[in-house]
Amino acid sequence: MVSGSGEQREYFHVDDWVHLRYQPLDAATFSARQQQLGGSGNPDCELALQLHTLSSQGAALLSSIRKQQSEIAQYLSLIDRKIELLVQAHSAGRPQLPQHPNREVLLSAATIRLKVSEALAVDSGVALQLVLFPERLCIDSCARVSACQARSDGDYMLEFALEWLPEAIREALFRHTLSRQTALRRQQREREQAAPSGR
Repeated sequence: MVSGSGEQREYFHVDDWVHLRYQPLDAATFSARQQQLGGSGNPDCELALQLHTLSSQGAALLSSIRKQQSEIAQYLSLIDRKIELLVQAHSAGRPQLPQHPNREVLLSAATIRLKVSEALAVDSGVALQLVLFPERLCIDSCARVSACQARSDGDYMLEFALEWLPEAIREALFRHTLSRQTALRRQQREREQAAPSGR
């Protein structure tokens, strides 16, 4: 099982396209929402998270089985993939869940950084819903504005600190960023191999 330490997860960032919605909250509402945290808050999100967690927990065991019984490991991998596809189909059939990304962000298990048109006060709180693709892992939580810097184009670079995530959700977020980084590196290698040598 791939697991990151707190320091690894905090400093491991990756460019990603996600569906992100946020709503500024006053101090009293923000405090009340913090007290309610402990899960994703959405039944569809909970299902995807639980299945994602089960897959993560079985990854190390599957790796061990693969060394001794490759055919059994291949069969178990197919079952895991089938479950993943069923979850995606289930999510696609629920119109209340976002189906497509809407924002480009710089993502880690501790922060989200994105360009916005309106500034928010540093240390203010927001309600936040984040959906990751392609697994459609959904996170309903709250976050604190940790930075807001003006850009030369008139927009702002906003950073949210994800300080109230349960450990299972933070670990799933870290695994997503790791998978995303691996995919980006593979795409880069494929582009380099396909490019003419210039000779």
